[in-house]
Amino acid sequence: MIGIGPVTARERGCNCRDRRGLRAADAGGLRTAGTGRARGGEAVIETWIGLAVAIGLVGYLLASLLFPDRF
Repeated sequence: MIGIGPVTARERGCNCRDRRGLRAADAGGLRTAGTGRARGGEAVIETWIGLAVAIGLVGYLLASLLFPDRF
């Protein structure tokens, strides 16, 4: 039935009883701690290498803008 007021869940066709078997988003359980430390050494090295390359490219581009006759 079309009305002027807010639409209820039942009018939209949502049956809240359908969700009875679902678990709540926070069931209260916590994950156990990991067995060891995170291994991120390789990723850190790659990050530093990428940062050095990016700084080098920025320096090259700035130098080419400031001194175009040398390039």
